[in-house]
Amino acid sequence: MTLALRLSQKGFDVSIIESAPELGGLASSCQIGKYVWDRFKKQIRFPVHFPGLRNFSISDGHIYVLTFKKMKGDSELVVLDLKGNFLKKAMIPLKEKDIYYYPYCIYQEHFYQLVENVDQEQWELEAWPIR
Repeated sequence: MTLALRLSQKGFDVSIIESAPELGGLASSCQIGKYVWDRFKKQIRFPVHFPGLRNFSISDGHIYVLTFKKMKGDSELVVLDLKGNFLKKAMIPLKEKDIYYYPYCIYQEHFYQLVENVDQEQWELEAWPIR
């Protein structure tokens, strides 16, 4: 954005192409119901170094890696031990809004996610076992 501004100030014709519904990239925010989320905190990616890594968490002595791989609408979750050794893969029904997913956590080999019910204006807690 800064480069586009500076080039236009020097007389260049500039077009900005944005894949998201609004401009701003990681500096923008998105609204889910009544809540506003800062995109930068939710989306930091290093595709050259970690091409499959979307997010990860550590719980119950395991590392849970959420990847970008999808199958029949479900997202891949890879489970590792604390030394990084592969234990298993699971497919989970990760709920998403636009390009972001709703908040989640993992506890006692269950995947918990808060999902907004727009019609009833409330949050619902969903849970699935990680098999």
